[in-house]
Amino acid sequence: MQRAFFLVTVAILIAAQAYLRFQSDIIQDCAWFIDVAELLLDGKTLYLDIKEVNPPLGMWIIVPIVVFAKALSINAVSVTYSTLLGMSAATLFLCNRYLHLNGLFQSSFRHLLVIAIALAILFFPAAFFAEREHFIILLFLPWILLRSLPARQISPSAFERILVGALAGIAICIKPQSIFAPVFVELILYARNHKIIETFAFENLSAAAVAIVYAISVVIFTPLFFTEMISLGAKAYVPFYGYPGYIIALNARWSIIALLIATVIIIRLKSLKADTTIISALMAASLGFMLSYVVQMKGFTYQIMPASILMWLTCAAGAVLLWQIEKKLSVHIFASIAVGAFVLSDVPQTYVNSYKSISTLLANNAPNAKSIFIASTRLDDGFPLVQKRNLMWASRLPTQWLTPYVASKWQSGSLPQDDIVYKAMDWTVSDLIKMKPDVVMIDVSKDQAYVPGGSFDYIKFWQNDPRFSEIWTHYEYRETARDLAVYTLRQK
Repeated sequence: MQRAFFLVTVAILIAAQAYLRFQSDIIQDCAWFIDVAELLLDGKTLYLDIKEVNPPLGMWIIVPIVVFAKALSINAVSVTYSTLLGMSAATLFLCNRYLHLNGLFQSSFRHLLVIAIALAILFFPAAFFAEREHFIILLFLPWILLRSLPARQISPSAFERILVGALAGIAICIKPQSIFAPVFVELILYARNHKIIETFAFENLSAAAVAIVYAISVVIFTPLFFTEMISLGAKAYVPFYGYPGYIIALNARWSIIALLIATVIIIRLKSLKADTTIISALMAASLGFMLSYVVQMKGFTYQIMPASILMWLTCAAGAVLLWQIEKKLSVHIFASIAVGAFVLSDVPQTYVNSYKSISTLLANNAPNAKSIFIASTRLDDGFPLVQKRNLMWASRLPTQWLTPYVASKWQSGSLPQDDIVYKAMDWTVSDLIKMKPDVVMIDVSKDQAYVPGGSFDYIKFWQNDPRFSEIWTHYEYRETARDLAVYTLRQK
């Protein structure tokens, strides 16, 4: 009966999240990656035909999802949601398995902890469902619990260990700065057993092999990432995108509060002579992801997701173990529940994109448009609009992400002798000539995101390219609304 209640509860949580997902737009980053995956399947080359600042794995993992969607003629967004829900179920299965093998938790308390894990991996991502960090936590969490198994317990098969390690390796390669998480876990485990040989377990060797294969693949298949994009990103992206230090700290507040609660719980457990290996490993991984968040220097809310989930699970695991030992509810349990509730309430569960206003502009000015280009530094201007309207995105750039750099170097007059400035102009003008989008929208607001001074005149900038004047004669101005100037391709 107890097991049946546990399974039904987990199934209800998965079903509830499925309902929420299919009421929500997909987050703009994943929407862009879906577009990239479709371009790659059409023969385009990443970093040559597609100018994206991020490493390739975050986009490569979307390719099989799009392949599957195309094979079954299903919407790629729906398949993405279904994939993540399926991954969540698999993660829960593995977590329950390793907690069972561990033997630290009695059956009812283990089920309670797995329900807490379900809440965390299903609902803590909230509107950022399907961000790369969501993939990371689903792929990485089983490895933590596998590594926490006592040596005296029955060990999973070598194949299973290799598989879980490979998944963890993929997780870290998605965002390589996440390497702090497994390193911190291994340091904690070594401090407990002082056996360096255990670091070379099947799962770790497998993860390392995946990282090596990935690095070689990037060199072979996307060499421009190393030869062009890293330097370009360091000069034109990193200095201009992100939030100030106080915002970075503010977005980490629940992780920090959970860290304090978890620390108190661990101290209490140690005083009771309890085994805290699992709790300490979860905390170490969370601290690693927190450091990864800080290193990125952006402060985007979704980037703290793995740290928030793991730090709360540290509290949850510690609180459940305390409950099991002391046979009573304590302030630690209520504190853990409270911080989890605050995390859940911090971000809406569904994401509603502003594309509806742009859809109105399309309906008024280009109802039959098949392609679109929006000159803006906001990714959510174009995505998931293109998926919702089945449009072609007529640019190799997801946004005009070089604009802040250009604006810092030029506002009027002749262009400076700057390679990045010329690339920003050439890429866009070349795309306009080649793709001839049916509609062009240009951000003309005075508070353009991340742009020094707040505004940038795109047309004046493009006019420095002698090719632009000719292509622009084929467009007519229609209206300016919602800070977007709308131009449509003249009908022949």
